[in-house]
Amino acid sequence: PDYIIGPPIVCENTTETYSTDTIDGYTFNWAVSGGAIVSGQGSTTIDVAWGNVGAGTVAVMGTSSCGCPSTIIDTNITILSAPTVGAGLDFTICEGDSVQIGGAPTGPAGTAFAWVPNINITDSSLGNPFVFPILTQDYIVTVDNGACSANDTTTITVNAQPSADAGADQTICNSGTVTLGGAPTGP
Repeated sequence: PDYIIGPPIVCENTTETYSTDTIDGYTFNWAVSGGAIVSGQGSTTIDVAWGNVGAGTVAVMGTSSCGCPSTIIDTNITILSAPTVGAGLDFTICEGDSVQIGGAPTGPAGTAFAWVPNINITDSSLGNPFVFPILTQDYIVTVDNGACSANDTTTITVNAQPSADAGADQTICNSGTVTLGGAPTGP
């Protein structure tokens, strides 16, 4: 084989695909450090489950149908960590209220934020936006450092506003009394 195609920078605990050129009559023996081959050994394409942060390598050697080995080719891999992420605490609010969500901090400086769903939220690209859901809603934040991403969820429980009913309108005379009362309708 002449080359290895696949990402040279990967995120920890992810699976990536690597391939080499097809040569008729050859089988391929792959070797990986820093991860584990999960499928494809013997073929032109493998899937690698990468482990912890650090360095790794992917190497391949072809063997012809006559048993002649090729030169081993390899490539270095950098294994990066996923960014820390914190969607913040779960909150309970009343219908019509808002609350600021996100951690302290939501993610490291220099990372990008994306909250979903992008409804009833002031700005889904902020680390700590305000939300004003109408019903109970999960908000999921993705923090992306340009190479790796991570997610977290916060739940905003929305309680209905209670309503009050003092009963039917009544007319009274000066210094008179009346008993007010209606059916309770709120939680």
